[in-house]
Amino acid sequence: MKKIIIGGLVALAVLGVWFFGFRDHTTMNAKDIAQYDAAVAVLDDIRSYTPRQRQKDVLAAGENLDILIEKYPEMPRLHYQKARVYIFYGIALEDRGKFNFMLGQADEELKLSLEIDPKFADAYVLYGIMYYNVGNEEAAHEALDIAETLGADGPWLYLNRAVAFTAQKEFDKARPLYQKIYDSDTTNIKAKRTALIGLRDYYIWERNVEMIDKSYLEEIALEPRAAGAYTKYAKRLLCQNRDLDKSIEYSKQALAQNEDFEESRRWYAAALYLKWTDTVDVKNPVFNEDYYKAFEIYPYPGKYQQHNSCLEMSMVANMVEWTHEFTRKDDPKSMEPAKNLR
Repeated sequence: MKKIIIGGLVALAVLGVWFFGFRDHTTMNAKDIAQYDAAVAVLDDIRSYTPRQRQKDVLAAGENLDILIEKYPEMPRLHYQKARVYIFYGIALEDRGKFNFMLGQADEELKLSLEIDPKFADAYVLYGIMYYNVGNEEAAHEALDIAETLGADGPWLYLNRAVAFTAQKEFDKARPLYQKIYDSDTTNIKAKRTALIGLRDYYIWERNVEMIDKSYLEEIALEPRAAGAYTKYAKRLLCQNRDLDKSIEYSKQALAQNEDFEESRRWYAAALYLKWTDTVDVKNPVFNEDYYKAFEIYPYPGKYQQHNSCLEMSMVANMVEWTHEFTRKDDPKSMEPAKNLR
C-alpha cells in the first residue's frame, strides 16, 4: 500500500488488489442512467469562465447524484462524479478557503470510490488536477503515474499532466501532451479546448503573436456558441492589440450568444469608452454616442477599478472617474450618466 498525503488530500493506491463488490454505473435502470447522464452533461459543459454563472446547475447535478448514490452506493463512478461537483462548486465560490474545503469534500468522495474499487484509475486522474490546485505538481505527477499504471488512457490523463508541467514552467514537456490531445480524434470538445488553451500558454511563452491570435480563433471555431470564447478574444484585441473596432465586433458576437454575459458587456463598454477618449478634448469634452452607449451597455463604472487587468482597462477606470468629477462640477447638463457613478 502506498500513501500520498499532500495538503489534506489522501489517496490510497492499493495496487494488485481487486474488490469484487462494486457495480458499473451502466447496470442502473434506464431512468437512473438518464438521470446520471444529465448530471454528467452539466459537469462536462462547465468551462473555466462559467462556474459562477452555473452554480445552480452544478448544485442540481450534485443533488441528482446524491439520489443515485443513495440507491447505488457501491458504484465508484458516482462518487467520482460527485467529487467533480465539489470541485466545480468550489471554483464557483471564488474564495480560496472555501475552495480548499470543497477539495477536501471531493477527496472524501474519491477515497470512497477507491475503497469500492482500488483499481478505479479515473480517481487518480482527478487527484492529478486536485493536487495541481493545491500547488503540489509532484504529487499530481505521482497520482497520474498510478492512474497510468492502472490503465488510464483518456485525454484528461495527458491534459492534467500537461497542466502540472505548465505550472512547473516545463513548457517543452507540456506542449507535446497538449498537441497529442488537440490533434487526436477525441469527440470531447472540452478536452480539445483545454489542449488548445495549453498550447496558447506555450505560444505566449514563445512570444509567438501570430499563433496566439490564431488560437483564439480556433477556440471560437471549436465552440461557436460559447460567449466566453468571443469575450476572451475581445479582451486580447483591446488589451494587447488595441484594435477597438474589432474588439467591439467580438464583444457583440459574444452577446449574441449570451446577452447577459457580464464580462462581454464590460469589455464592449470599455472599448467604446476608449474610442471616446481617443477623440475627446479634455479641456472641453463632449459626451458623444460612444460614451453614452458604453454607459448603457455596462452601467457599473465603479467595477472598472476591480477589473483593471490591462493598461487600457486602467485608462478606462481613470477616465470614468475623471468624467464623473468633471460632469459633477462643471457640466450639469451631462449629469444623467454621471450621477449614477457615485
